[in-house]
Amino acid sequence: MNESWDQTSYHFLSQVVIFLDVNDSKQFVEAAYAAYRKHPATDTFTLQFID
Repeated sequence: MNESWDQTSYHFLSQVVIFLDVNDSKQFVEAAYAAYRKHPATDTFTLQFID
């Protein structure tokens, strides 16, 4: 998976995750959290989409 998560990526994930298979959703959410852990300086607006 691409590790270039940004504000737009988190937003799209928050919108489509309900349409995905549970296993696919889990994989995307884990990737989003992993990307955040690598870039803890992410702004609060972006964080609202991964919480």
